[in-house]
Amino acid sequence: MAAGARYTVAAVARRLGVAPATLRTWDRRYGLGPTEHQQGTRRRYSAEDLHRLELMRRLTIEGVAPAEAARVAVQTAHVPAPAATSVPEQALPEQAAGTFEVPAGELPCADRPARSGGRVLALPRGTPASRGLARAAMALDARAVAHLIRRSLDEQGVVPTWEDLLRPVLVAAGRRWENTGEGVEVEHLLTECCGAALRSVHARLPEPGSPRPVLVACCENEWHSLPTHALAAALAEAGVPSRLLGAALPVPALHSAVRRLGPPVLFLWSQVPATATPGAIETLPNTRPGTLTLAGGPGWAAHAPLRRGRVVSSLPDALSLIRATLGA
Repeated sequence: MAAGARYTVAAVARRLGVAPATLRTWDRRYGLGPTEHQQGTRRRYSAEDLHRLELMRRLTIEGVAPAEAARVAVQTAHVPAPAATSVPEQALPEQAAGTFEVPAGELPCADRPARSGGRVLALPRGTPASRGLARAAMALDARAVAHLIRRSLDEQGVVPTWEDLLRPVLVAAGRRWENTGEGVEVEHLLTECCGAALRSVHARLPEPGSPRPVLVACCENEWHSLPTHALAAALAEAGVPSRLLGAALPVPALHSAVRRLGPPVLFLWSQVPATATPGAIETLPNTRPGTLTLAGGPGWAAHAPLRRGRVVSSLPDALSLIRATLGA
């Protein structure tokens, strides 16, 4: 962008992926408005103003409180903006508009449901990290989403990342779609980024040699496979070999894999009752030594207790039972 260029509120909002109302809030509360604005004239942002706003957005996405992010951004008032080529206003990227800041006094809480619609994901007990991930997801900023997930996996590990960061945001995205009929693109982007990050954990860690790896799969006709990637990544992190067979595994293929591998543990995921088939477990071939079957996911709730196998309610529970079975 040229040093002397000026940009409208709408153009800056599109570039940052925020709503124009958010820019007005940042100006009113934190002084992050056009620095050369004159009363009675249209608001125009300079390249330096845009540089500060980009810093504000990046910090809030990473989980910094808006007031603190604004303080840091304001301190850059006399720092030259990075050099860049001139970009016509109409060429600024058309990012998804979204409010990345929840104004004080409007945070969703347990006893006040979030209004349906809107441009935020309701996270009543969200952490700074989960709110940052939600902001990035609502902007469809895949690069920021991937960065935040990878950083959490590196710093916190698979199970805390799944339980405290990924699952709450995924649930919030799903509920928003159920309540409003909007935002399926947000859920898809989150799922793709989560899956890629979890698969990278599984791929980069060395697998201990074992003739009997844990077998992880989805029930027949079950396409919600992300939790199985989380378990496979957690097992890899714990040094437990596994084989992930993915979504919608037909029952004959499942039985064939059990016969061929003789796994010490089989984990079978079902998201909805329609895909949870106790018959697939009850007719599993016998193995020597035997195979412990764990049924994970909300789809199994209507079928518990199983005559053969155990229903597990969470990733930590599944991981704990598997490690106990293996004597880890």
